Amino acid sequence: MENGKRKHHYKKNALKKQLLEEKKSAASSKDIKKTVPAESKGKTKKTRIRITESKIKKLLDFDHLEELFHVINLLTDSQVEEFIKHYKNSEIAGSKDKKIDSIFKKSKTKKDLIDSLKKELINSLKAEYNDLKEKISSQRKKGYDVYIEDLKSMSIPLKIKMFNATSEKNDFYKIKKIIHEVKESLEYKINQKENHKN
Repeated sequence: MENGKRKHHYKKNALKKQLLEEKKSAASSKDIKKTVPAESKGKTKKTRIRITESKIKKLLDFDHLEELFHVINLLTDSQVEEFIKHYKNSEIAGSKDKKIDSIFKKSKTKKDLIDSLKKELINSLKAEYNDLKEKISSQRKKGYDVYIEDLKSMSIPLKIKMFNATSEKNDFYKIKKIIHEVKESLEYKINQKENHKN
């Protein structure tokens, strides 16, 4: 792994761990604060989640949309709603990717945001699948044996439907893995044939 990718990987994992810890502590502190009366007014304390400009920048500092999708799934409903509200009012809005910006502006709840992100991910997977089918078809027309690649790619539409139903990270990465393997296999066959010509 390159040094830059390694740093990004560690940074991403550290952020996920931090979000999980905050989520756990918020859940446990909510339970505690419901039972402990506030000193001044005799009311129970309300847990306030602070979402700052820097946290939004960290959440939006991803190379791929699927990473943001999975991090948003880790947050609670109130955290996501506060995140969306803070994003819309911050100076970050509009400065990031236009797709992400439009998704956040349309969303009001966690469900809206997750549905929009999932729809975008599914559209990108379908586009990758269509590109792959075109490559397989063009290589078949050139005389390459692409039977195995064609068989492997046949499972992709069903796996996309599975991801749509489950929203699981593993289902998404299974699709990406198949696409990557088929592309590598096609490139290997093309290189082998060109090496035999020389």
